[in-house]
Amino acid sequence: ATHGFDARQCGSVGLDDTTISSTVVRGKIEDGDLAAASRMLGRPVSLLGTVVHGAGLGRELGFPTANLDLHHEAKPPDGVYLTRALVGDREWPSLTNIGTRPTICRMSGGESVVEVYIEGVHESLYDQDVEVQFVRKLREEVRFATVDELKAQMEADRDVMRAELGDV
Repeated sequence: ATHGFDARQCGSVGLDDTTISSTVVRGKIEDGDLAAASRMLGRPVSLLGTVVHGAGLGRELGFPTANLDLHHEAKPPDGVYLTRALVGDREWPSLTNIGTRPTICRMSGGESVVEVYIEGVHESLYDQDVEVQFVRKLREEVRFATVDELKAQMEADRDVMRAELGDV
């Protein structure tokens, strides 16, 4: 009242016999039930992060990635996802890997990272914020016997991305 605002209490909101709350939504995201989390949010599940320097492994493989330092958000389980990346005021088809990069980083106990291949973006994104909207999970993150097998799978993943989200 001091500042001219009214406060009103609203009832709980539910979906599929579940009361929607931030805790429930975070749990759905962390369990990989992105469809349910998206329905509860009324929008696609997304992550927001600042692009930071990585080891340059994606560039060496022909798939330069933006490594994200997340802004304290719940993230889906490890895997490769079909995504859309929002950079500034543009939206780009993208692939997002969440995990430990087992083919390249063979040491166990590696830290889970979020790295995004953004189709059509060739300029430096360091220190910029990027929002990644999840479309669906493509596959689990797996260890390939060779780097060439990994590259072949990444090319196949990119083909799926182009077919489903369009080419730039």
